[in-house]
Amino acid sequence: MDSVEASRPPKCIPEIEALARGEKIDESGILTLCAYVDSREDCADFRMATLIRILYQFRDLLSEETLAVMKKSFLAFKYWMDEPGDDSMCLWSENHQILFASCEYLAGQFYPEEIFSNNGMTGLERVEHSGARVLKWMSDRWDWGIIEWHSNVYYEEDLPALCNLIDFTADEEIVRKTTLVMDLFLTDIAMHSWKGCFNVSSGRCYERQKMSPMGADTLQVTESIWGFGNIKEYDYSTLSAHFLLMQNYEVPTVIKQIGQDHSPAEIRTSNGINLAEMKSLGFDMKSRDTVIYQWAMEAFSNPESVMGTMTLYKDWKMEKNRFLRGLDVLANPVLRKSGILPFISKTLNPVFNGVAIQRANTYTFRTENYMMSTACAYHPGDYGDQHHIWTATLSKDINVFTTHPAVLSFGDDELLSLSPNNWVGNGRNPHSVQYKNVGMSLYELPKKKGFMEKHLHHFTHAWFPSDLFDEAFLKGHRALGRIGNTYCALIGASDLKRADNNPSELIQEGRSTWWVCILGSSNEDGSFDEFKAKISAVKPEYYNQNLIFNYGNSEYDLKWKGSFRIDGKDQSLDFQRLESPWGKVQRKPKKIKLECGESSLNLNFKEMTKKEF
Repeated sequence: MDSVEASRPPKCIPEIEALARGEKIDESGILTLCAYVDSREDCADFRMATLIRILYQFRDLLSEETLAVMKKSFLAFKYWMDEPGDDSMCLWSENHQILFASCEYLAGQFYPEEIFSNNGMTGLERVEHSGARVLKWMSDRWDWGIIEWHSNVYYEEDLPALCNLIDFTADEEIVRKTTLVMDLFLTDIAMHSWKGCFNVSSGRCYERQKMSPMGADTLQVTESIWGFGNIKEYDYSTLSAHFLLMQNYEVPTVIKQIGQDHSPAEIRTSNGINLAEMKSLGFDMKSRDTVIYQWAMEAFSNPESVMGTMTLYKDWKMEKNRFLRGLDVLANPVLRKSGILPFISKTLNPVFNGVAIQRANTYTFRTENYMMSTACAYHPGDYGDQHHIWTATLSKDINVFTTHPAVLSFGDDELLSLSPNNWVGNGRNPHSVQYKNVGMSLYELPKKKGFMEKHLHHFTHAWFPSDLFDEAFLKGHRALGRIGNTYCALIGASDLKRADNNPSELIQEGRSTWWVCILGSSNEDGSFDEFKAKISAVKPEYYNQNLIFNYGNSEYDLKWKGSFRIDGKDQSLDFQRLESPWGKVQRKPKKIKLECGESSLNLNFKEMTKKEF
């Protein structure tokens, strides 16, 4: 993803900082953004969001010539999938949906009487066309949480849309509801950050953002709120500039306090929806709104979504979009009319089915010394895509995690040749669980590759950057490391081998592998030698796809696609929306209440109220 972005203009212009100081600038960067927007290349909406902010906030500092070019771009742009024009913009994922809708709304609001040439609507009609989408997106996030859960990549891309709507929208309902959803995003970041580092299990994550805590795209946002000293100066060429320049939003005190709370905390969350539960939750499976939500999940070819997908694919003439190229095999009108597509999807189970981002029940344990996070029992054995199932943060430089390396199956197109890959996502998802500082991951790999899958590796591997630890040891099937007063142990089913070309990669061969990760610290375990002695006493046994071991005073027991038990007691992995020291919230909540120290925050979406105490 970084290599592709490097070939594009920045998502924001660094000169926007000077505009914020009231200074005139060289406007060539703005014109470059306009040209990129006009090209309708992927991620044009990121640049459009920046143009929106410049138009509303800084237009008095711009020349008439530049304003005219900007106006032309606004009036000619394609803002939604139902509009004319062949292109390969991604308009449907969760972050793109709100970016396109917010840009359309605010462009229409600014030019109410002008004709937008791509579909002939006036600005006022644009406002009506997009306003319902904006409110539906906000309502879905309130009800079900964030599909791209805990993403330190895509949260940064959601925030500009929210910032722009709060700062510039005239409609009070949109402003108030967007403000509540902004609170939810920042609460999620606060609870799942360790000293300003937002690196946890995630619905979508890439190499740089998962390998190092300092690689998170949200780092400037967290620094601006909590000031842990993780960066020296802000980069205004990124989308975080929108948050830095926001005018009409204040981070609630309780959210600030949660992010600064270093006391040990267990945080259980539920974000998103499983395709299989949509009908029972009241979704109309034939509704266009349901299909659009499924597309936000990137669920195109799955049995529950394929019929709706092909209807919109044809109705909206999206055959030439490069991202959707794989759907052409399903576009046969006979297959569509016969209603057999769900059966075909279920029977053949193409690799594309693994792209869907479904409900994640995440467990995060955070202490002063470390943080570990896991998407518990997330569709074990299914194909993976950009999902980041589990990770441990040990310092501001070190993350540790495991994956089953994927082999890209979507062709050689540069747009599509990024992920999943060796470190992004999984070829097959593990069965991962966690309790406090102990994580367990089972990998059971099939003998043969799946339908449309190019290759299936028969090994798993760990990212364990030994060179960054103060001490690190690798012996047999165990790897141990110490950074400061924080300890980490990885235990595998068989001997761990360091990759020839990457000292941070530990490989475990075999179709049936497992990993145990145990974290510790001098506060909990004494010296590093004492921690190593505790780890030496751990003797895992794996029989009939069941992993059992004792650690401390407890027995841990995990069955592949089965139960997770501690001391013989089943652990429920069906979490509510939030279970934490700062609040408990049910799925599809009416109200949300958060408390930390002397501060509290009460949110009510239906009544559009926000009360701080």
